[in-house]
Amino acid sequence: MAMKHYMAVHTFFSEDARRAYFATPNSKTEKEWGQMTNAVKGAKCRQTWTGTEEFFFCHWEAESEEAIHQAIRYFGVDKYHHTALYQMHQFVSWYRNSDEIAPNPPLEDV
Repeated sequence: MAMKHYMAVHTFFSEDARRAYFATPNSKTEKEWGQMTNAVKGAKCRQTWTGTEEFFFCHWEAESEEAIHQAIRYFGVDKYHHTALYQMHQFVSWYRNSDEIAPNPPLEDV
């Protein structure tokens, strides 16, 4: 099955959940984090943007939304936040610097 791009908006259940999520020190390098998230079948978290607010964002490549929810449960972070997923038909990044042409979303979805 082809991988699709998704943006996830993770919203903490409460202030206590947010604090508990951040209470564990992050001991992984970016490379280690990437290897860990790459090991899950069907869903791979590719990027994350986390601030100090009640939400944070992740870019996922996955076969389906359910595969992402399964990965979130696998990592055990489903106890901290709700996840809203949005499929992205276009993925353009200065960091990738690719020669690929980014397709527009299908007209029936616009």
